[in-house]
Amino acid sequence: MNSLMPVVAGAVSTAIFVASALPMLMKAFRTKDLKSYSLPNIALSNVGNVIHSAYVYSLPPGPIWALHGFYLVTTGLMLLWYLRYELWGSRGIAEAAANEFAGGWNEPKVEVSHQAYVRMPEHAEVVDQAALHGVIARIGDFGAVAARPSR
Repeated sequence: MNSLMPVVAGAVSTAIFVASALPMLMKAFRTKDLKSYSLPNIALSNVGNVIHSAYVYSLPPGPIWALHGFYLVTTGLMLLWYLRYELWGSRGIAEAAANEFAGGWNEPKVEVSHQAYVRMPEHAEVVDQAALHGVIARIGDFGAVAARPSR
């Protein structure tokens, strides 16, 4: 077997792996929507890549160096973007708190502008504060009754 063949195969496979990951990177960068990604997966990929670097860079320079360097950069970018846009949030703490109050993290009902005031979208319902507190009090009373031991 020609000794050039493994290097050519490595270069071709590196190009294919890079080409397969570029659409994901471009979409994540463009949309800043990484909800479908898993933080544990991204974090463990970064840890694994850093540890694997000790092995890869002990090998003679070749396509594997380029491929591993690409993996280091892409997993690092995905981690940074995930932290920035999903965990820390690009919209800020005010909107996250407003959405949590309005019905939960998965059902955003309140928008907060960059000027930090709350705007209600058309489909949001205005709730009477006194009625809301009454409902919360009744739920609390039910919890207290349910928690009593039976005789």
